[in-house]
Amino acid sequence: MKKIILVKRDDGSFVPAYTEDKEICDKMKPGEYMMKYCKPRNPRAHALAFAMARCTLENMPEDRYPFWVELYRANKHRAPYFFIKALELEIGEADPYQRPDGSIGMIPRSIAFESMSEDEFAVILDALSRQCAKYLDITEEEMRRNYIAYL
Repeated sequence: MKKIILVKRDDGSFVPAYTEDKEICDKMKPGEYMMKYCKPRNPRAHALAFAMARCTLENMPEDRYPFWVELYRANKHRAPYFFIKALELEIGEADPYQRPDGSIGMIPRSIAFESMSEDEFAVILDALSRQCAKYLDITEEEMRRNYIAYL
């Protein structure tokens, strides 16, 4: 299934947002098409999630979280991704699956742009902010003031 971005005009009609989207629309034959709508994802919000993770990992007390501190030292590029995935499991943003032995496991949801709407991601971003503040034993307000430096 191809995805196109449409913009709603003041007259109520929709038009393709980009040249590539117009080219796809031009090839469509007359008839009915199904649309799914959502707010486009904000790349800045995605970057903020990783900034929060880096801020938290870099400032974690080593005596309380040796696993995360060591992982971050060993791989500063991948550790924030793993940290976000772990936090998703902590806040319940995961999907169940059944293991071969019959037990149920959980898989963190994908935060990729095409997998999640902006509204869904906002819920995760808020929860990440709360959880990161807990790891650092600070207020959410203090977390918000400081993680911006990690963008």
